Amino acid sequence: YKVFIGIESGSQSVLDRYNKGITVEQNQLAINTLHKLGIKCEPGYILFDPATTLKELHETYSFLSKNTNSLFAPMQGGGRNQLYFIHNSPLLKFFWPHATSLFYDNVVEEKIPYPYLTYEAKRLCENYGLVLKTTTQMPNENMLEYRLRCIKILLNKEGVFI
Repeated sequence: YKVFIGIESGSQSVLDRYNKGITVEQNQLAINTLHKLGIKCEPGYILFDPATTLKELHETYSFLSKNTNSLFAPMQGGGRNQLYFIHNSPLLKFFWPHATSLFYDNVVEEKIPYPYLTYEAKRLCENYGLVLKTTTQMPNENMLEYRLRCIKILLNKEGVFI
């Protein structure tokens, strides 16, 4: 009745950076197919990484927003709000070529400071954190809807009006 798919992003440049070996169009086809079959799709998504750009964030927001009727997301909890690395990703290996699983866990749990490749990535991630702290999750709003609402607020503050 439900599957989990590591969509990660609605931006092709992000999918390429993660070496996903898939296109945004293929992800859309998978979502459409599951929807037609009546199977709920729980998306894995990463909103920020050390190289996130405003354009990529907008593309991911647009992709996820247009698919909310086909996507399942837990009502509370689940997922992380902070900057993220895919385990064994080129980004992780770029920053820490000899990282162990324990070291990786410490990075993900924010016990080791995140590096950023650009000032834009740092600004976006930090401002998203501020939006999360000041935005309350609405009753009956699932985590994906809540995060998308927070991203919309952030994009509006960045001059991208949706």
